Amino acid sequence: MTPERTSRPRPQLHRGSVMAGGFIFPAAQISAPEARRRILACWTPGAAVYRTALGPLLRLRDAVRVRCDRAPGLVLVRSGAGLSAGPAPEKPPLLEGEVLVPASGRWCIERCTDACLETPEQWLELASSRLAEVASLGEAAPQTIASPPPPAEVRALLSIPPASVDRASVLAALRAPRRTAQAGAAVSRALAVLGRAAQGFVRGLFAAWLGPGRTTGAVRPPAPEGLPSPLWLAVKSLLSRLWMRGALGWLVGRKHAAYLMRTMRLLRQGDLDRALREAIPLSALWAREPLPPAWRLGASRSELRPSMSRIVATSSVGVGPSLHAELSALYRSAKERLEGQGRVEEAAFVLADLLDTPAEAIALLERHRRFRFAAELAEARLAHDPVLAIRLWMLARDRAAAIRVARQHRAFAAAIARLERGHAEEAVQLRLLWGDLLASAGRFDEAVEAVWPVATARPLALRWIECAVAAGEALAPRMLARWAVESDSPWEQVRDRVLCATGGQTRDDARRRFELADALARHKSPRALALLGTLLRPVLRDRVELATSVDRGELARLCSAAGDAALRSDLGRFPVFPARPELDAAAPVEHTLKHRGAQIAADVVRLPSGRLLAALGQAGVQLLARDGRVLHLFDQPATRLVLADAGDRALGIHPLGDGTSRISRLDLAGRRAEPWLELRLSAFASTFDGESWLVSQGRTVQALDVLAPEAHSTWTVDGEGTALAVERDRCAVAILWSTVGGMQRWSYDRTMTLRSRKTMPALGEDLDGSGPPFSRVAALAVTATAVALALDRGDVAAFVSIWDGDSHGTLELAGRCEFLALSHGAIATANRDQHGALTLELRATRASSDRKTGAAVLAVTAVQARLRVDSAALTAVRFNAHELLTADSAGRIASLDVRTGELEWFVL
Repeated sequence: MTPERTSRPRPQLHRGSVMAGGFIFPAAQISAPEARRRILACWTPGAAVYRTALGPLLRLRDAVRVRCDRAPGLVLVRSGAGLSAGPAPEKPPLLEGEVLVPASGRWCIERCTDACLETPEQWLELASSRLAEVASLGEAAPQTIASPPPPAEVRALLSIPPASVDRASVLAALRAPRRTAQAGAAVSRALAVLGRAAQGFVRGLFAAWLGPGRTTGAVRPPAPEGLPSPLWLAVKSLLSRLWMRGALGWLVGRKHAAYLMRTMRLLRQGDLDRALREAIPLSALWAREPLPPAWRLGASRSELRPSMSRIVATSSVGVGPSLHAELSALYRSAKERLEGQGRVEEAAFVLADLLDTPAEAIALLERHRRFRFAAELAEARLAHDPVLAIRLWMLARDRAAAIRVARQHRAFAAAIARLERGHAEEAVQLRLLWGDLLASAGRFDEAVEAVWPVATARPLALRWIECAVAAGEALAPRMLARWAVESDSPWEQVRDRVLCATGGQTRDDARRRFELADALARHKSPRALALLGTLLRPVLRDRVELATSVDRGELARLCSAAGDAALRSDLGRFPVFPARPELDAAAPVEHTLKHRGAQIAADVVRLPSGRLLAALGQAGVQLLARDGRVLHLFDQPATRLVLADAGDRALGIHPLGDGTSRISRLDLAGRRAEPWLELRLSAFASTFDGESWLVSQGRTVQALDVLAPEAHSTWTVDGEGTALAVERDRCAVAILWSTVGGMQRWSYDRTMTLRSRKTMPALGEDLDGSGPPFSRVAALAVTATAVALALDRGDVAAFVSIWDGDSHGTLELAGRCEFLALSHGAIATANRDQHGALTLELRATRASSDRKTGAAVLAVTAVQARLRVDSAALTAVRFNAHELLTADSAGRIASLDVRTGELEWFVL
């Protein structure tokens, strides 16, 4: 019989010899006077004492090795960025200021903040001390100083004969080379002056050639003014190597050695002001890449403050690792002395500029509550960590700067999570600011989610829910479901409002009923399930009478969520809902538009509510029902429309000539319109998130703040060529650049961080390598993930090249291509034949891999649907979810279902 295995208990505290980062003196075991005595006995420079619920805590600057059984208190060992009293169970890494201690049989975390700091100097009682009386011992006895003995005659002691009479001439001959060396040094100095003049001349030539127009298009912060180009550094390095091999190299080496000795002597003597004004960064002493030697050292600084841009070393001083480590230790010692003297900014200068550790400098400034300066330094030097800058701006009480950085980097959620660890009040303020910004942009659902954790902001969140429901767009069903669950209104009032909001009998009303039922099923509260039971039968009636697309599985899921067993059993006796036919390339669907209207729609977009927004040029913008009825007219001219993701607002764009466009803001929920800006635009995104709109002005792409009264950009990037197109969706952004070597497609995520750069063939090349080269670019379509380019070959054919991610496909068209539209899994082309007839063709795309080469291939199927528009010209072609929207010069607006081929259209 196998004996039963026993597991040893987990040790609760540290045992043996450990590196202690601090001690806790439990108040239940050690009295307050004894704890203070032990703290003062263990005190070292840089230590700090905090008040905790368990007792006073001493945190050491440097860890020391102690035996746990002989320690003055409970031993704390560094764990992550905090301290731990023992090998605790698996927990997340501790943060700065957190201490993990056992209490009442379980582990708990104590947070040591500046508010918990103790002042040990107040523990010293000096009032009872008495001064000792002293008496003089009289004048000191005079000291007798013996005269030095006469110098001994060395030659006589060693029996050496007298010096020769030729001694003086020999010494004079030996001193002659020194004068020659001095003359050589003068010649070397003259050569150095000529060399510097030659450097300035060559630098001017290269600066004129390598100007801003020759820089690369990588996304990076602008280089500091005066930074030499890489080619000039290479020329300087070559010249330096040639000159350093002669006597000039010996002189430069002596100059470097003298400078380092003088700097180290001043640092050791405590003359910090002189030493730091002439000190050079460690990056110039120990460069990662070979750099030319420095010709000039010791340039005095006007002030000792951290610079807002990282200092890039263009020359170096050759030292060994030991001298580099010694100078680094002297810099850190100077930093400690400056901090002890209260010269905080100068200590931060040593960390940020000389030691090149801006993170330590920011932590130092924050520790001394210099929040504004720390925030400026974090934003300038640590651009990769915007959350740190946002937190510091909030601690500095500069909310506008915090919002600016958070909007630029899309970092609200991360900054709030970081502020909640120690700065709960600032976290709440940032939540409310974030929610207000989202509500101003029409993103009410996100605004409610942002402020809902704040209990005092629940009434404000409920008002935002009311605004979303009143807007009547895509957010209305979800927001109405949330209002029904969270509202304190009586049950009868909630039920009547829900039934009134979903009482229509159109297909749009049926869609909203199903979305509301689905949202209620996800809440799973008693009130939500009761309301779901009242909506199930109307949803089932819509499926039978209006032939909605809800299938039996979705209805069964809703019945199970509501717990309506009777309705679920009745569902089995309903006839099987026929599946909607899908498009098939073997039998393409064909439609023809014949009637003509009185107005011309220049652009059209579908709103989430199912309504349409049509731009009529100088006639304004019309809000249309699904059947074409005019619901409202916005009196602002527009030929292009840019719709917000929430569907409650839009931008109208109208060209004024010379590349300038007039931009208007349309409030669809409030039925208001106003002129906004006049800008020169070369390309722009067809949608925006309610806050920022991406536009292109030649070589620059920027995000315009739609909420600002004037033109203001929150993000900017410069490319290597001209931006042909800019497009986005809720998850990604794509920019297509036209460069000398071809086209480049830059992909960004939703935080505007560059993720990939892909190069495509140049516009002047034959892309597939077969047939005559094309004559011009006919049409271009760009989405956030794909690019399609139509190229004309004469008047009878066109060639379309499609890139979808890593997949590439081609398509040959008969006739000239006038329009391209691209969506995930589909492409639409508008071709005009030799007789002038225009046909819109819909094809499906599918990504696969070549069996032989393994390359990603994008297969394009045959035509699945055709829409003939006779001799009219298409003015807009847009994909919207599962439909293809078109508008033409004959005043016809058509909607083609890309799944079934069904067509709905009307005439303006």
